[in-house]
Amino acid sequence: MKRVDLGPWLNNVGATRDSARMSGEFDSFGRSFPKEEVLVSGSDVDGAADNVQCEGQRICFSEPVNIVGIRVIGACDGGTFCEPIGLVTVLGGVVQVSCGLTDWLASAPHFGETIAAFATHVHEPSGDLIGPRPRLWCSTAIVAPCRQQYVAVQLPVNPSFHLFAVELLMPGEQEGLA
Repeated sequence: MKRVDLGPWLNNVGATRDSARMSGEFDSFGRSFPKEEVLVSGSDVDGAADNVQCEGQRICFSEPVNIVGIRVIGACDGGTFCEPIGLVTVLGGVVQVSCGLTDWLASAPHFGETIAAFATHVHEPSGDLIGPRPRLWCSTAIVAPCRQQYVAVQLPVNPSFHLFAVELLMPGEQEGLA
């Protein structure tokens, strides 16, 4: 697997330390994952963005790659969504794959994802919300076999669709995946 560098596109604070809960913005209520329980990529600086809130960003790879699929770690807020993610070929064409992510507060996956991480509570600006166990989901989409090389991923336009990681599956890594 090859992890895509999301650094320049991180635009949302989805996980906060207890001391920085006011900076959380995973959903429109200012809530967030407790960073102490959910390890996420991004900066260790309190209040720094750690996920991509999808707004149609095109993320270019460092070099063209042959891939057989894409794996994302993320969650949705305000509902459960299946969105098209575009894989851009070296010739400029776009191969669409469907990626489903379940709501972060749902107790079971809607699209057959696996749980990538979960927490015991939700950070709210004023305290902890005990009860819901927020989850990050892992969703995989396989690309139809072809001899294309890809140079970028085109994210959907849905600000409720949050990605903490994007990984490219290389040939030979798709066994056992659906």
